[in-house]
Amino acid sequence: MVQAFIQDLTPRKEAEELFRTFSQSAPIGVYIIQNGRFRSANPQFVLATGYTEEELIGMESLSLVLPQYREMVKEETIKALKGKRSTPVEYQVMSKSGKTMWAMETVASISYRGERAVIGSFVDITERKRMEDALQSSLDKLARNARQLLALSEASHAIQRAGSLKEIYRTVLQHISKLNYQASLYTLTEDSRHLVIAASTIRPSILKPVEKLTGMTFKGSRFPLTPGTFYEQIITGGETTLLSPYAKAVEEALPAPLRPLAGAIVQLLDLKEGIGARLNVGGKPYGMLTITGAGLTEDDRQAGSTFANHVSIAIEKTLLLQRVQEMAITDGLTGLYNHRHFHELLDMEAKRARRYKHCLSLVMSDIDHFKSVNDTFGHLMGDTVLKSVAKILTKAARETDHVARYGGEEFAIILPETSNSEAAVIAERIRRAVEDKEIVANSTSIRFTISMGAASTQVGQEGVVQDLVQKADKALYQAKHMGRNRVCSYS
Repeated sequence: MVQAFIQDLTPRKEAEELFRTFSQSAPIGVYIIQNGRFRSANPQFVLATGYTEEELIGMESLSLVLPQYREMVKEETIKALKGKRSTPVEYQVMSKSGKTMWAMETVASISYRGERAVIGSFVDITERKRMEDALQSSLDKLARNARQLLALSEASHAIQRAGSLKEIYRTVLQHISKLNYQASLYTLTEDSRHLVIAASTIRPSILKPVEKLTGMTFKGSRFPLTPGTFYEQIITGGETTLLSPYAKAVEEALPAPLRPLAGAIVQLLDLKEGIGARLNVGGKPYGMLTITGAGLTEDDRQAGSTFANHVSIAIEKTLLLQRVQEMAITDGLTGLYNHRHFHELLDMEAKRARRYKHCLSLVMSDIDHFKSVNDTFGHLMGDTVLKSVAKILTKAARETDHVARYGGEEFAIILPETSNSEAAVIAERIRRAVEDKEIVANSTSIRFTISMGAASTQVGQEGVVQDLVQKADKALYQAKHMGRNRVCSYS
């Protein structure tokens, strides 16, 4: 019996010696696990884990594995014990020093000292994982940049087709929203000392809690360009800037008493990283575009800057077009509508009055003795008088009225949905304002008066335009004939 035991022990010792020889020289970590505990570990595994062989023997094998991977490793071990083929698995372990590393493991079932056990191979793949993550990050960044460039390219084309500033602002915000970012567009005040929110993707329902917290209404709010702030640097320096931390950017925009609320505002609006880019028109600062959202980095500054340039070009083109259109329909001296556009407006209002059966009135006016003003005080004073009358007429006019310079010293006011008596009341108010006006220039003080004639259409009347002008002219002639500085109505 002893002889049989010796005969059985000899091959087992030889097998263990063979395993030890193999594992000691193996370039990878090799270990044996039995009943969930390490029974053997080679030098490479000892080196990788930082534990001595004595410390490893008897230690629970799963204690090295990070918690989120333990169930997976346990299942692979059970599969191996059942004789099923194991595939390499990757998971993270923690060394004795607390350093985490990635490991690739393959396990197989063996008999160890007469009982079932698992032999495992351990390869440190931390560097490979780092390279894979870096490569994936680069690929993700390239894909993200490609999506951004495509979206911004589409936005740029759409912006160039916009016909008004409002449409440009709306198009900018819509396309930035498609990238899951928030955006706000600010314009500079005339004194270049404040920024005003012209448009934003932030919905009013989201702004309400912030407005309640701060007591501010953000739409149309003015933010000072305080020296040293993000906004002042963007406007004066012109460089597209990463707004980080964003809470600081919000703090800088708030009045001093509200600055402690910056963190709460950022949370309420769910603002992440941000980019601010200056908008330029005619070689001068026009305003600023801010884009906020998760994941924005320094790498996004160039795309933001390029997009802001496209927006600037579209704004400049639109403003130039508006200026050309204004010059075509306005009088250069007074800024009122010119004679040609006056007739276009009168024709439009006449058609509307006929369609809806409304009254339409017209007031024609003429500065009394204007030639003597030019002859006595010179044409510069005459221009001052014309501009002064234009301001009085504009101030007196309602939002729906149209004021025009009819020619020379003659002015006209189109009054939609206004009866003859109502037109006469408005005209009288203007006449008194002109009579009370005193112009002082170069130590010279002058006063002047104006004569006015009012006429109205009958409801639904055909051939309104020519008839209305003739009637208002006749009323004006009557006012001048009766001694000037008065209002006459055609009846």
